[in-house]
Amino acid sequence: METTPSEVYMYDHSPPTVQDIQKTKYCRLTLNELLTVVCATLIPITLGVYTGITSMQEQQQADEMRQFDLSQAAELKQQMIYDKFLDDMYKLEKDGYLADIKNPWSFANARYRAAHRQWDITRKTDALQFLKEHELIGKAKPIDKHTTKAVVDIIRLAELNFDNIQLTSATGTLNQLNFDNVVFDRVSMINAQFSFANLKQTSFNHARLNNAMFLDASLANAHFDSTDLRSADFGNSDLTNTQFLNVDLSTTKLTQTQIEQAIFFNSTLPNGTAIATTNRTTTTTAPTTTTTTTTTAPTATTAPTATTTTTTTAVTTTTAVTTTTNNNSLLIEIISVTV
Repeated sequence: METTPSEVYMYDHSPPTVQDIQKTKYCRLTLNELLTVVCATLIPITLGVYTGITSMQEQQQADEMRQFDLSQAAELKQQMIYDKFLDDMYKLEKDGYLADIKNPWSFANARYRAAHRQWDITRKTDALQFLKEHELIGKAKPIDKHTTKAVVDIIRLAELNFDNIQLTSATGTLNQLNFDNVVFDRVSMINAQFSFANLKQTSFNHARLNNAMFLDASLANAHFDSTDLRSADFGNSDLTNTQFLNVDLSTTKLTQTQIEQAIFFNSTLPNGTAIATTNRTTTTTAPTTTTTTTTTAPTATTAPTATTTTTTTAVTTTTAVTTTTNNNSLLIEIISVTV
């Protein structure tokens, strides 16, 4: 029987060629060959990921170290500027440049302002305390009211920036931080905080005190003329005879007691009441003396005698405050003193 070529091909049992062997190995990989391929692929990927993570960690550590070095350098620079300022003040005082005859103390103010512009908020606070302790600011006013000599601060704080400053007593209620008589006119004190501070007779005229906080502070006889007090909080501070002139207090936190303590002129209270004028009147009754003389008629055995009785009327001083609002007039009697 004669066979066709196709039948011969189907039943061909001749040994496979090299091409057939290579084709079979490519399609049918053994387990070892498969693992070899996978490892050859994953190892570079793993090494790349590890290298990337390590590089990121090293970069983060380097950034942290660099930031630490920068902060240390900045701190050292701040301290050097502050120490240089103290040394300058010492030399100026030793050479007599802080004496009264050196008014207006140009050298002292120039050195302070140059240093102030470079300081952080911590050094600004320390410098203010230094100036107050050495009476370069906030000089005590003379007790003698008849003196005509004006008290002038050696260092002028006007037009300087004290934003975010915190003037707080280290001992709380035990000892108040003393800043009485200091002139903070025309300064910026946004977000400033005064805690347990003595601010009696302190002036904040034309200053910016947005969001400022006065906590347990004494502001007796302080002055706020045309001061920006938006969102300021006076807490439970003492405002006895504190003067508010041309001030908008509509967003300021004041208690009723503080409103009764303070003096307002051309200002708006937190409740929206507009106060036009405030007049403080004092009535004094002068002392009067009455003398009565009684004469006793003579008798047979006694000579005439005279008895004199002197009566002095006490001095009464009455102080009152008349506040004129846009609605009516309110008379508040502040104090009545009898001597």
